[in-house]
Amino acid sequence: ACTGTETALWARSPGRVQELATTRCNELYLPGQRLPDTVAVTGGLEEALRDAALVLFAVPAQASRAIFRRAAPHLAPHADRVITSKGIEEGSLRRLSQVLEEETGSAERIVALSGPSFAAETARGLESLPGAGDARVNAQTVYLRAQPQDVVCGAVVSPGRRTGQPRSARISGTGRID
Repeated sequence: ACTGTETALWARSPGRVQELATTRCNELYLPGQRLPDTVAVTGGLEEALRDAALVLFAVPAQASRAIFRRAAPHLAPHADRVITSKGIEEGSLRRLSQVLEEETGSAERIVALSGPSFAAETARGLESLPGAGDARVNAQTVYLRAQPQDVVCGAVVSPGRRTGQPRSARISGTGRID
């Protein structure tokens, strides 16, 4: 959104939609940070997902299945789906990527992006990890199938939504858990 990409932000509560749309600020979670003008706030999930090339799911883990289920019929087949929530589903003990796969019927185009929260730094335009640099990677599809002992990598994916431009990703940091 900060680069001029048209972005939709969905909120469940009509009061929250009204607040975000009028004040352009999320004082509860990111005080003092203004939403870019390219962010359209909506209470309609179908509207938010229409023509989206990239969908970020940032909802509490225990609400994920219900949201994934509601979103599934509105997701474009080519849409990359990024889960930013942490945790597993209580009861089933499934990873959220497994839950999204179950609800959408496909494991393709699902990415689980996890790590420390750098929301405030990112909102202020700061690098989220030291030495992140400006490396850019073009990709048609991003897959992440990592076990805890595997390489850990974070990326911010920027789609060419409705423009036909290729998707690109900026590496936020890499490491290895031994």
